[in-house]
Amino acid sequence: MDRAEGVTLAPLPWTSPALLRATATMPEGLAQKVYAVRVRSVLGRDPAFGSTWQSLMKGAPTVETDYFNGEILMLGRLHGVETPTNEFLQHYAARLL
Repeated sequence: MDRAEGVTLAPLPWTSPALLRATATMPEGLAQKVYAVRVRSVLGRDPAFGSTWQSLMKGAPTVETDYFNGEILMLGRLHGVETPTNEFLQHYAARLL
C-alpha cells in the first residue's frame, strides 16, 4: 500500500508481524521486556518507548495508533491492498485502552 501512495517506509528491524502477534497475548510488562531485549540486541541500546506507549502508561483515553492505523486501513481499502498488520494493531491498541 505504501508504494500505491508513493511512500517509502523505513524498516523496523526489531519487530515483525510474528513478534507483534506473539506479544499481543502477553501481559504488558512481559511484552515490554521482550521488546526491550529485542531493541537492545538490534540497536545496542535501551529502547526509547514512543508516544503511544507513554499515552498508555499515563492512562490517556485515546492513542494516535488508532488514527494512524485507521488511515492505513482506509488507504489499503482504497487501493485494494490488504493491511492485516495495521488492522491487528488498531484492534490491539483499542484493547489496551
